[in-house]
Amino acid sequence: MSEPGQDWAMQGTDAAKDAALAPFIADGALMLWDQKTSRVGFVNAGAEALLGQHVDGPSLPAPTRSRLALLAGGLAPRDHLRLERLRLTAGFTATLVTCGCKLLTGADGQQILAIAIAPSELRRLGITVPPAPIAVPPAIPAATVASPAPARAIAASKRATVRFVWQSDADGRFTSLSPDIAEIVGADAAASLIGRSWLELIDCDLLDREGSLIQRLASAATWSGHPVLWRTAGLAEGVRVELSGVPVLDAKRDLAGFRGFGLARMIEREPFPLPTSASDGPMAPASASVPPAPTTNDVDSAPLIAESSDSAGEGEAPEIGVDVPATEPTPAARSETPPPNEAGANVVPLRNGHLTAVRPVLEPSKALLTSAERNAFREIAKALGARIAGDDEGEPRLPPAAPLRLSDEVSRSDRPAPEPAKPNDTTAAESKPPAADVSSVSEPAPSADTPSAPAGRQRLPNSHADVLDRLPVAVLVNRGDEPLYANRTLLDLLDYADLADLTSGGGISRMIKGAARADGGTMILVDRTGHLVSVDARLSSVSWQGEPATLMAFRHPDGGGEVKALTEEEAEEAELAAEFEAEEAEIAARVDALRLDIDAREARISEMIAVLDTATDGVVTVDERGRILSLNKTAEALFGYDQREVSGELFTLLFAPESHAPALDYLEGLKGGGVASVMNDGREVMARVRQGGRIPLFMTMGQIADGAERRFCAVLRDITAWKKTEGELVEARKAAEKASAQKSDVLAKISHEIRTPLNAIIGFAEVMAEERFGPIANERYKEYLRDIHQSGGYVISLVNDLLDLAKIEAGKLDLDFVSVNLNEIALSVVNLLQPEAQRGRVVLRSGLSPKLPPVVADQRSIRQIVINLLSNAVKFTDAGGQVIVSTALGDQGEAILRVRDTGIGMDDSEIAMALEPFRQVPTTRRAGGTGLGLPLTKALVEANRAAMTITSVKKEGTLVEITFPPQRVLAG
Repeated sequence: MSEPGQDWAMQGTDAAKDAALAPFIADGALMLWDQKTSRVGFVNAGAEALLGQHVDGPSLPAPTRSRLALLAGGLAPRDHLRLERLRLTAGFTATLVTCGCKLLTGADGQQILAIAIAPSELRRLGITVPPAPIAVPPAIPAATVASPAPARAIAASKRATVRFVWQSDADGRFTSLSPDIAEIVGADAAASLIGRSWLELIDCDLLDREGSLIQRLASAATWSGHPVLWRTAGLAEGVRVELSGVPVLDAKRDLAGFRGFGLARMIEREPFPLPTSASDGPMAPASASVPPAPTTNDVDSAPLIAESSDSAGEGEAPEIGVDVPATEPTPAARSETPPPNEAGANVVPLRNGHLTAVRPVLEPSKALLTSAERNAFREIAKALGARIAGDDEGEPRLPPAAPLRLSDEVSRSDRPAPEPAKPNDTTAAESKPPAADVSSVSEPAPSADTPSAPAGRQRLPNSHADVLDRLPVAVLVNRGDEPLYANRTLLDLLDYADLADLTSGGGISRMIKGAARADGGTMILVDRTGHLVSVDARLSSVSWQGEPATLMAFRHPDGGGEVKALTEEEAEEAELAAEFEAEEAEIAARVDALRLDIDAREARISEMIAVLDTATDGVVTVDERGRILSLNKTAEALFGYDQREVSGELFTLLFAPESHAPALDYLEGLKGGGVASVMNDGREVMARVRQGGRIPLFMTMGQIADGAERRFCAVLRDITAWKKTEGELVEARKAAEKASAQKSDVLAKISHEIRTPLNAIIGFAEVMAEERFGPIANERYKEYLRDIHQSGGYVISLVNDLLDLAKIEAGKLDLDFVSVNLNEIALSVVNLLQPEAQRGRVVLRSGLSPKLPPVVADQRSIRQIVINLLSNAVKFTDAGGQVIVSTALGDQGEAILRVRDTGIGMDDSEIAMALEPFRQVPTTRRAGGTGLGLPLTKALVEANRAAMTITSVKKEGTLVEITFPPQRVLAG
């Protein structure tokens, strides 16, 4: 470990001892963050299992790194933990993790951020902290127990749970897989999964526990939680995976494939049973139950396989063989044992395959094996290393099987040679049943009286080799260019005597001339004499003696019979035919995909046309020259034309002559791309129907296609009902204006006719009351004159108010807008109404702003407004109450005139009633009046471009505000 690594490890040890962190991270996760490099400096086992591939700082999400920088910069405390919710992994499956953060001081004085995750949080996330490695006890001596080859160390997955997303087509072939699948099967295997089908994976790389995965993929229903066992990368074990899928339907609602996700629990591993079918996957010897020991006759009649047993330090079990305990050999027997490199001590002579006159017949290629064949292969897997009953009865179907030869890499045994039995103790040696090693193939044991057999462990009959050699499928196991095992069918097919003959003849590189695909298919093999043989191959990965290897199964490509030897030209033609077939298959797949895409697009176009035909607006498509391209059904019904009749005609054919110019200008504006194309507010046009007549339309146009030939779309809406409503509203407005004008004329005439006699009555009453032409003897006549004068003044004021109100409504009131000082008008009105307020014992006072600027208004109407408001306030205020008139300048520069009283007040309904002409609020007092005060005041305020607001509360008082906007206020 480098010095920086040692420093971080020491700092991690010190952090684990911290009083605040220790109870939080017991059996949990600890991570130290380096502020300088923005990376993770230290992680314990729990943090490594949690982060997985995101252990490196830059792999963390950007928001998380920013938050960690803030915490390391001083946000995290030093004396206690700060709880944070952080997203420590990326991707859509990432979740928030509760962390405890604290600042620590390193050896060099720098600040270090410690992040701790409690074990309960790890359990919630499904993270299991890998246990510390356990020391392996020393192996038991071989003389006592036969131990298998040492297993390879399996690296624990960095993540306890791996989620991946998958998608397959209608044939069940993978079209996309998320990169997370590489954590399960490895990067190389993940890259080769695209294009493979579920059927190819089952029993080869995938074990379907329920046996219904293919049926689920064939149905159009959603499914989830389907358990499978998926083989891991380069190991003879698998992880449990739960698959879920949802069907993908095309435009015709037919099944086009599946998409879904898988949940792999990396900590739940178990041995992966090796495939047992040549059509489904690799065939390699798998672990099986220990078979019964063979009899002496079996030993005598079975072929023999020699084995080297002089090496005791290799630590690997042989690839093919069964260990059998034997009796301790005598010194004499030990001295007679020949050296292992002596000729004939390692290989038993075999029948040469090139002497066979006829090549073996291979089984025809099939998509799947029959149930009987599949059961036979399962029995083979169960009986590996055992002798099958009935082998001695009758003649075998194929020539006698040659014994399998051990590969050179396992030609030494790690067990010391046991001592042979005494010469006269053969019965005791035969009475002990041999213990079969389930990881290797049985070997025949020489009899005690065979002088040529080397001294060592006993051999058992190579029974499973007999079974494999009888298969109608040629089988080869290799690792790179080195062949590890070949059955008799393959050796006879290529005219080799045994495995050594195949190896010496050039190995795998010479045997295979060419292949159509890397995963199998049509393959050209070269036999011993140089002839070419075309076969159908299936390749898969297997584990052979604890190491990865490749298993090849070869079958007849055309349907059985004798395999014909090919010339160079025939082989080249076959190879080209295979390539052409593959290309044709690929082209056919592309054509099918394009056809599906075209069908989907046509279905989409049909849907859009149906939507346009259903719309209530007419849609017309035109080119940039204004020629009609298409009409929807609504447009055909609107104009009375069929699409075929007007196609190619100018779209002005559909409009009245007065609408031709606006429609063409609209189209030219869109083509120009200027302001007219941006501010597209539509046009009103008049349509001409075929049957005669006109229809008002509202037209909106827009560009729908760009390029060499631009296209535009016009949406036309019938606005006949809107036009009718608009005409009715215009007529109603004209009638109202006419009625208002007539009312104003009547009021003007009445006021003119009434004013003249009223002025005479008032004037004569004043003359008589003043007794200018003589005294009036009776006092009652004087009272009558005063009443006549007062009543005439009341009538003349009423007539003046009516006339002013009529003029305001008709907009004929003559106003003289000048600079008006509100303070002066308010003060003069207060002095005018002060006697009336004193008679009612009401306090009338003012609060005027000295800096109030003048406003632009009509002085006479403003004075009338103030008089009306103050007189109403005094009239409706009880004795002892107050009336205050004030002015102020608002925050926005507006001038405000306020009149506040403590009178009887009004509610909202009474305020609305008071603002109506000739309506008075019912009160207990007899106030008199005509009911025109507030309506006339409001009309005068609005005529002066001001606003009036009334705020009132029952039995508390009323506030009236007259607000002049800033535009009506002069600069001070």
